[in-house]
Parts: sequence; C-alpha cells; structure tokens
Amino acid sequence: MNQALLILGTPGVGKSKLALSLGQKLRMESIDLGPLVKSKKLYNRYDTRTRSYVIHEGRVKTYLRGRLHENWVVIATHFIDQLIPPIRVELAIVLRLDPIILSRRLKARGWTERKVWENTESELIDVCLEEAVRAFGKEKVVEIDTTKLTYRTVLSRAIAAVNLKRKTGRFRVDWLSKYDPIVLEKKLRWKNSTS
Repeated sequence: MNQALLILGTPGVGKSKLALSLGQKLRMESIDLGPLVKSKKLYNRYDTRTRSYVIHEGRVKTYLRGRLHENWVVIATHFIDQLIPPIRVELAIVLRLDPIILSRRLKARGWTERKVWENTESELIDVCLEEAVRAFGKEKVVEIDTTKLTYRTVLSRAIAAVNLKRKTGRFRVDWLSKYDPIVLEKKLRWKNSTS
C-alpha cells in the first residue's frame, strides 16, 4: 500500500521547498497542496477577507486518494483535517520557525497585518503540531525547528527521519516559554506598522 509523507507547518516555514527536495531525493511524487488546490480548482470559493481559497474537502480527498493509489507521495500543507486516512500516513514532519522570523517572512509576502498575526499566533501556540499529533498520533510525528538551521541541514534531518523511521513523542519547541503572546503581538504590530 502506498503511503504519504506529510510536511506540515504554518505558512512560511519552508514546507513547499522541503517537500519538493524530499520528493526528488526519495524518488517520490511531491504535492504542494496550496497551488494544487488552485490549479485543479479543488476549492469551493475564494474568501476575500482572508485572501485565500476555501478548499473543497471531498475533491481534495478524492484527488489525493488517486495519487496515493499510484505512488508514494510527499505532501506539503498546513491543512490536515483528515484529508488522508491516518493509516496511509507513514510520517508527518512538522516544521517550526521562530514566530518573529515567521512574522517578517509573511509581512514580506504582502500579507495583511491580521493574516500575519493569525499565522504567527498559530505557530506560537503549536496549532499544526497539535493537529498532527491528534490526527496521526505521537508515534508518527517528528518536529524540526528550522530557525537556526541551514536548508541543507533541514533536508538532511528530514531524510534521516524518513530513513530511520524515527518517530518521537517528545517535542522540544516551546515558543510560549520564550514569548508572551500579548507582548509579542504588540511588538509585531508596532514593527509592522512602521516597516
């Protein structure tokens, strides 16, 4: 049975690039879910408030089921919500990034202050990690903090996790021990409004 390797994380942490490289190195098909949803029209509508497409879960599930029928697949996404049955997920790698660096990246993309903060806050409180653990179990989830790592190091750690089937229930990234959410929001809003 073909399986999926998931590259998860908040937008801006490096999922797309890692999924593409991992797919090439492991000779697996790679899918970046965001662009796929747009190109294959796997959405219900465009949400003007969030400036993003609202995915049609049924269409996405059907498409991914078809790809998994043919190949092993590396999928980059921040949206989990049972798109792939947990039994078909070999490993979920959650990429993490310091919230201040993440905020700067998203601002550089031209995102609204609200959207930048929503995603920064998601990273701060471990939303993608918690959703991955809830969906797939601790034994299938690996966390990589990309903050101080070169891209090559992130790639080599991801390959090692896949090759060694290294799964861990211990998570080391804890942004809440480093940042107070209220202070961080004020700091980022101030920086965003003056930069």
